[in-house]
Amino acid sequence: MVGTDADIGTSSPETDSSTYELRRAQELNAQLGPKGSEEAVDLVCDLHNTTSNMGLCIILYSSDWLILHIYKYLQSKITSVPVRAIQIDLPRSQAYSLDSLGKHGFSIEVGPQPHGVLRADIFNAMKEAVDLTIEWLQQFNSGKTFEGGEVETYTADKKLDYPRDPTTNEITAAIHPQLQDNDFKLLRPGDPIFLSFSGETVRHEGEELYPFFVNEDDLDKIQHNITTKRDAVHHHYEPLVRNQTSTSDIVGKMDTCSALTEEILALVSNRRDIIDSNYNERIEKERVRIVLTLANDKMQKQNSQPSKRR
Repeated sequence: MVGTDADIGTSSPETDSSTYELRRAQELNAQLGPKGSEEAVDLVCDLHNTTSNMGLCIILYSSDWLILHIYKYLQSKITSVPVRAIQIDLPRSQAYSLDSLGKHGFSIEVGPQPHGVLRADIFNAMKEAVDLTIEWLQQFNSGKTFEGGEVETYTADKKLDYPRDPTTNEITAAIHPQLQDNDFKLLRPGDPIFLSFSGETVRHEGEELYPFFVNEDDLDKIQHNITTKRDAVHHHYEPLVRNQTSTSDIVGKMDTCSALTEEILALVSNRRDIIDSNYNERIEKERVRIVLTLANDKMQKQNSQPSKRR
């Protein structure tokens, strides 16, 4: 993840005391952005795994017409896991995730998968989603027309905190077994949501909701299980076709992004095969830095070439 403009520190110089996260956020903002500028890349896809039973989930900000088309395409092609979408009601300018750096962007959450563990089914689901996204972009770049339609999304409604000790603020309950692994299943009033360490069941109060990120093992999410309302008004999106006579610059950039994504996927697959007990975090970070530097140089070279109409 990266921060907002203030968090990224685009107006603040980097110092020796800057944290690694801040320096990395500034590097990414420089390579993919600057955020909100005309120089920002056209599309960023941020890949995540989650410990929650989310299946394959697209997360987007507002009603981005391009992302809705990609979401519909993934839904029509992927059968191994459920494909859903969560819309965050937040302007991209205020978003803090990596995908907010591009003109368009979304993140993919696939789970359940514990951190530090590689599950073949989860890996393959993510790879299929990335491959299909590239496939859609290639069709878009070739001038294919995509028909309009509608899709169903979930919108974040509120966060439910764990029961806590009023004195120590320590968590006093776990997710109830009937809720565990039931992300996006309808939660009705009276349904069990927590089981206290002393054996009492805590039941849901209020309106019907759809929980997700249930029991997510993340410092920010572990204290809050987010619930949603299924969007009653389906998102309508217009037919889409690339304008062959006016988007040559964008097409060139997107072609380059597609090629770079394929190179990075190949690198990840190769590294996955050879990583062993001698794994060195410092060396791996340096490898990633080199790959990103080469990718940035390639993008700059592409952007410096004169535009040609197609």
